[in-house]
Amino acid sequence: MDRSRIDVVKKWISLFPNGSSNELASLFTQDGEWTDHAFGVRARGRGGIEDHFSMWIRSVPNFTMTLERSWEVPEGVVAMYRGKGTMERDLPTLKANGTPFEFQGFVYFQFKGNLIQSLDESYTRVYQEIPSPTSYRVRSRI
Repeated sequence: MDRSRIDVVKKWISLFPNGSSNELASLFTQDGEWTDHAFGVRARGRGGIEDHFSMWIRSVPNFTMTLERSWEVPEGVVAMYRGKGTMERDLPTLKANGTPFEFQGFVYFQFKGNLIQSLDESYTRVYQEIPSPTSYRVRSRI
C-alpha cells in the first residue's frame, strides 16, 4: 500500500534524531533536493541529503521535531514543526554554544509520486539566541 504524502512528511520528521541518513534519503527521489534557507545550503541527490542530515545530527544529537500542522496543497505538503535540541558541535558556519534551543520551522515538500522531489525548509538561523516560541513577547492593542 502506498503511503500518503502526509505520511511521508510524518516519517521525515520522525527520523530526527535517531533515524539513519540512508533511511531519510530514501524518502527522496534519486535527484531530490533539500534547501535549508537558514544556512543557505542546497543538498542535491540522495548522497547530498544523507550528508546534510548527518552533519546536523552530529551537531545537535538530541534534535527533535514535533509536527504541529500540515496541509496538502496541489504540488505537495506544507508543514509547520517545533524543533528542539542542544547544539553540541560546531557547524561549518555556526559555533555551538551548548544552550538548549527551541524554534518554529516551516517546510514545503514537493513530490514526484510518493517521493520527495524537493524540500524547502525555513527557520531562524539565530535559534541559539532567541526565546522559545512559547515565551515570545506579546504586544496587543484592543
